[in-house]
Amino acid sequence: MNPHAVKILVVDDEEDIRELLHFIIENLYDCEILEAENGNKAVDIIKTHKKLSVILCDRHMPEGNALTVYRYLCENNLKIPFILLDNNSSPAAEEFDQADGFLQKPFSQKSVFDTLTNVLSNDHSGKKSYFKVLFHLLYKFDLKPFELFIFDSDTASFKRIKEKNVILDKKRVEKYLSYLRQENQYFYIQNTDVSQFITIYQSHYKSQQVETDDFLDKIHGLIESFEIAKEFCQKLGWSDDIVKTTEFHLKQAITEAYSVKELKPYIQALDLSQASKLSSHNALIAFLCIGLLKALNINDPNIYYIYSVAALIHDITLSENQIINKQDFILAIKNNSFVGLIDLQKIKEHPLKTCEIAKEWPSIKDPELLERLILNHHESPDGKGFPNQKTHGEMDLLECVFIIAESLTHSYLLFDNKQDITQLINEIEPLYQESPYSEVYQHLL
Repeated sequence: MNPHAVKILVVDDEEDIRELLHFIIENLYDCEILEAENGNKAVDIIKTHKKLSVILCDRHMPEGNALTVYRYLCENNLKIPFILLDNNSSPAAEEFDQADGFLQKPFSQKSVFDTLTNVLSNDHSGKKSYFKVLFHLLYKFDLKPFELFIFDSDTASFKRIKEKNVILDKKRVEKYLSYLRQENQYFYIQNTDVSQFITIYQSHYKSQQVETDDFLDKIHGLIESFEIAKEFCQKLGWSDDIVKTTEFHLKQAITEAYSVKELKPYIQALDLSQASKLSSHNALIAFLCIGLLKALNINDPNIYYIYSVAALIHDITLSENQIINKQDFILAIKNNSFVGLIDLQKIKEHPLKTCEIAKEWPSIKDPELLERLILNHHESPDGKGFPNQKTHGEMDLLECVFIIAESLTHSYLLFDNKQDITQLINEIEPLYQESPYSEVYQHLL
């Protein structure tokens, strides 16, 4: 990369939008691209990268929106060109009247280029014969219309791996996977196919949004759980912002799963109706995890997202009846009882089975953490949990957060949300007096 190349920061809470902008910009300019999923994260990047050439920022985001970023630039007198992204045809907002540009979604290659050309020199752009594409897009949507290439660094040449109108099956993808990882995770398409590629990408994004939005409208159980979460906030002295953060990350997890063929059936099978204890169980665990993480001064949205995914799917291989009666089965496992052998076996096996499903999840920054949360959520401080009978000394702080949140949620829902929250917390406290459980539990007292 040219040492004098520009640095561009892309800020948007939707990974698909960041990904598409990354693709367009990277192939138009000799530049370094930084990404942030919210305004607060963008401000952190700006603090350490004062020589940014331009910022493209979505208007509406949780945990810091475009105004958060723009005000930081103004208040600190940072003369970094700022381009606002929005679905509306006009920004129509006084607070952005000094912005350097506006880009309406959905955008084209030409609109991105024209907008950036107003703030960047053409010296940084150049015509390319091949355009880079991140290799995981091979799985995301149909690339049948395109010729695909890889770059062979040994011969400094492009090699075609697929002809036009030929399906590239998963086995053939695997053949190139290790190579692509070594080569910065890119494959290539010809520049003559870029416009069609962007059109297909936009169509894929729109179809996912329509279907997912329709599904999200039906998740009444989660909405009901957020009302319960607000009651927890009052009792624990937590901010209502935790509820909003939880809602955002759970919906993001559902949206992400909808984009993966292998995961979509599991999400569709979730009973997220108003009468379902399963949906309440999932949402309250995610809420308590994020509340405890904030209390522990862990303020990483990527970690919040991982906990939300774990909360959503940790019991996904169980029936609702098995979940409702899970406490009886857990006691049976601890006491070596043999009541309900079929259900008992499914309870014992479900952490391992769910870990296999979790491997398919996209956009997980720390898959090892997700696996640990799911695998160990039924471990117990006394070493009588399962599947590995780990004692408190074998657990870490992050695992304890999920275990405590799951235990408290399950106990609360057993009483049909009628038991006093403070009383319940005090009753369970003796179970978690050993470190590192106690370090987590103290934030509930």
